Amino acid sequence: MAKAVTIRIAIVSLIGNAALAAAKFVVAAFSGSGAMFAEAVHSTVNAGNEALLLLGIQRAERPADALHPVGHGREFSFWSIVAAILLFGLGAGVSICKGFDKLGESRALEHVGWVYLVLGVAFLFQVGTWLATWRELGEPRAGRPLLTTLRQAKDPALFPLALAHGSALAGLALALAGVFCTDRLGWSWADGTAALAIGAVMALAAIVLLLETRGLLIGDAAEPHLIEDIMGVAGRAAFVHGVNEVRVMQFGPSDVLVNLSVDAHDHLAARDVEAGVSALEAEIRGRHPEISQVFIEIQSGEGGPAGDGAPTLA
Repeated sequence: MAKAVTIRIAIVSLIGNAALAAAKFVVAAFSGSGAMFAEAVHSTVNAGNEALLLLGIQRAERPADALHPVGHGREFSFWSIVAAILLFGLGAGVSICKGFDKLGESRALEHVGWVYLVLGVAFLFQVGTWLATWRELGEPRAGRPLLTTLRQAKDPALFPLALAHGSALAGLALALAGVFCTDRLGWSWADGTAALAIGAVMALAAIVLLLETRGLLIGDAAEPHLIEDIMGVAGRAAFVHGVNEVRVMQFGPSDVLVNLSVDAHDHLAARDVEAGVSALEAEIRGRHPEISQVFIEIQSGEGGPAGDGAPTLA
């Protein structure tokens, strides 16, 4: 289940970006700034992304049923891909078109003070939401690259949130640079160029989001450390003689499927093996709450899936 704090961050981000989008559109209209217009589109895209993120979380956390025996975890990935294609991709196209239009104009910017004010407020808001998202990553982030930390976060919903906040900060910096150079240095091309650059940032965000959610949509294997921990827990179980095979597949933020084949001690009675299987399943779920389903199969080590008794990872 997605963390409540993450959901609150998404809700606050949605409301804040919607308000910022409205303010940016108004200021863009009377200032004539293409960069501010591109930023208004950017805030609209981020608000839509957060709305789809919340929808994906809500639908992904529905329990498994007869039609969806492995749960609804892929709903999260589906709505992330919708956000990448329809929102970030469309927003990038609109901003780039606006940038080309502005490059052909020679109109001076007006009421630039309002532009700086709105960009400053937007910057403070995005820094605040970024720091809140960063804190949610916890202590494991220390000493690791940011992208690796986001990929291995216990709550994968943090990735699209962090991506939206990061792209928003980059867009604000580009908009500020473009407006400043146009207003103070007289570079009439700078405002349109900033709009083009903001569109490129959104296009890059769309590509990154597509690549990162592709694995969840097709059901990639989970992180190696998770597989190793499951093997260790299974190997220490009292009824287990050996671990034949472990298959772990991640379908969504809190929807991980585990298939485990073990060789039980031959001298044990069936009731002892059954009790051991129940205890092992409970321990695996307790150690990893993101695991939604565990299937444990009892097979001989010699005739099991691994053939020679060596554990197999997948």
